[in-house]
Amino acid sequence: MLYNANVIIPILRMYCVLGISSGVLGAVPMFFWDMTEKKHREIMEVLKVRASVQDGVIEGETGKELENRLLAGEESAWRDYMEEHGIEDSVKTNSGDVTEETPSAEA
Repeated sequence: MLYNANVIIPILRMYCVLGISSGVLGAVPMFFWDMTEKKHREIMEVLKVRASVQDGVIEGETGKELENRLLAGEESAWRDYMEEHGIEDSVKTNSGDVTEETPSAEA
């Protein structure tokens, strides 16, 4: 039945149209992508606060206050709070300096 041109041509057209339309729809979000390094840092700071609240390191109300301050643009709110209360940052952020440790050649 698939060897019949009246059957296979519409099926192939459908696959082509679906492929092209799904490719276009998949590319649309990339035109509106506005994630910058600054926004990424802000999101990571908010996530650190939420993780600290969930882990019980800080209280919920304090976490909400810190989160609101971070979302308002106060970049150093979490660092200041940690220094103030002597909390160690359990999540280390990568500043772009990646160093690999190579095993020593001891034999």
